Amino acid sequence: MALKEELPARSVRQIVDMLAMFSRQIAPENLFPSAQVKETLARLKYLVRTRGFGPHAGEVGAGKSTAVRALSHQLDPARYRVLYVSQSGLTPRHLYRELCIQMGLKPAPPAADARRQLAEALWDAYKNHDKQPVIIIDEGHLQAPPCWRRSGS
Repeated sequence: MALKEELPARSVRQIVDMLAMFSRQIAPENLFPSAQVKETLARLKYLVRTRGFGPHAGEVGAGKSTAVRALSHQLDPARYRVLYVSQSGLTPRHLYRELCIQMGLKPAPPAADARRQLAEALWDAYKNHDKQPVIIIDEGHLQAPPCWRRSGS
């Protein structure tokens, strides 16, 4: 076989299919239910159940994002509205803008107005539509510090 000769298309397809088995995007229902995954999901579900706010930290490759995907998959879409942000380094204005867009809103330009708009939409979803908002900010430690300060402080 000459060095420049190409593999038949079928062989290439088989290789691509085989490599897809090792994708990082494992379907949540196919995750191995290790003790660590079960513990992480229990803690995240507690935060959802109590409408809490909490960090989820761990070493690189520990499965933080995977656990969050599993949680999102397990939440009933009729009862929960999951908003997921994965961009790092967002300013408060961009964070509110992204969350407004995910809520189906056209975000107001000033950050304070977008924040108010988002708060009203989240409250409406919870109070009038029985949909509890669940906001997940993946890689939250990379967000700009103003994102974590209370308004007015």
